[in-house]
Amino acid sequence: MRQGSGLGGSSLTDSPFVGLIGWKVGDEDFAAGFAAATLLLMLGVLGYLRLGLADVRADVPPSWAVTHLFSAGVHASIRRTTPDYKTRCQ
Repeated sequence: MRQGSGLGGSSLTDSPFVGLIGWKVGDEDFAAGFAAATLLLMLGVLGYLRLGLADVRADVPPSWAVTHLFSAGVHASIRRTTPDYKTRCQ
């Protein structure tokens, strides 16, 4: 734990980040933790891909979610780009 500087600036007790067990966390600690977590997540994803654990074969059928999202996106694009034609049979 760090102590406040006492030079008229804001002390750690003014910080909105107070831990559950009484640790006082400053903004610098929060930013450092966020950067460390982001770096760790990126390294984990890179390791997952480099170890070949991702299933990227082309002969595997797409999942239901991918099929649904792709279909919805294509249909929305077609609705936006095509003019509205009225049918002659009414």
